[in-house]
Parts: sequence; structure tokens; C-alpha cells
Amino acid sequence: MPEQDDTCNCHPLPVIGSPPLTSGEAEVWVIGELRADIACHWADELADNVTVILTRRQRQHYLTSHPDVAVYEARLAETVLEPDEVHRNRQDTQIALFYHQVDDRHYLRVAVLMQRHAGRLRHSVLSCRLARQREVAAGRPRRVWIKG
Repeated sequence: MPEQDDTCNCHPLPVIGSPPLTSGEAEVWVIGELRADIACHWADELADNVTVILTRRQRQHYLTSHPDVAVYEARLAETVLEPDEVHRNRQDTQIALFYHQVDDRHYLRVAVLMQRHAGRLRHSVLSCRLARQREVAAGRPRRVWIKG
């Protein structure tokens, strides 16, 4: 399981190609606040427990592991905050999979480690990659939320 860095040197999500806003491994960007009707599937309490963050470490992970996602990174916040579907991860039920369709064949898939309780840890983006329609369809038995 990736480490979660909750140090709050918070900045808006960077633009690909822009210089780092601060230096160091503890750099954290606030993505925004989850919809309560999504967060409630994982969180036992919602008060002060809907903020989603992205750490420098996890951003480097997905850009290195999935370089094709770089052109879609600007849509990461939209995927998490205004998803088309949200599924529960098969192996770890505390991970939410957010999907947002980006073209006729692909969805942007953002994995977020969800927190049950409010506290110093925040919901944290673990990875971001492209998913084909058949992958999204195969996960529908674990779907907890759909747009509309």
C-alpha cells in the first residue's frame, strides 16, 4: 500500500510542464471535496471528511507508470469531483475507483484511498490511468454510484 502523505503544503493541482510550486516530497495538492452521496459509501462520518488530496509521490507514480495519462491529467479533478461512475475496488474495499469517460473507448480511472473517519489523514489519490469500456463494465457489480 502506498504511503499517504498528509502534510498540508496545499496548492492547486499543477499543470503538466509547469515548474514545481514547492520543493520536497511532502508537496500536496487539494483536489477538492467529494460529493457526500459518494463519500458516505466509505466514510462513517462526513464532517471534515470529504477533502481529496494528491501527493507529489503519487503523482510521480502515475505519470511514470502510465505516461499516456499525462494528456488527461487536467481532467483528474473532474473525474473525482464529477465522475460518471464510482466502483469499490475488488482487492481493497477502502479504495474507490472513479471513472469519467474521455472518448468513445476510454475512461479516466482514478483510484482514491478513502478514510472512514475524520482526522489528520485525507482521502488520497493513489493512481490515475486510462481504462477501456469493458473494464468499467466488468466492475459494475461493485458500482456504488452512477451519474444521473
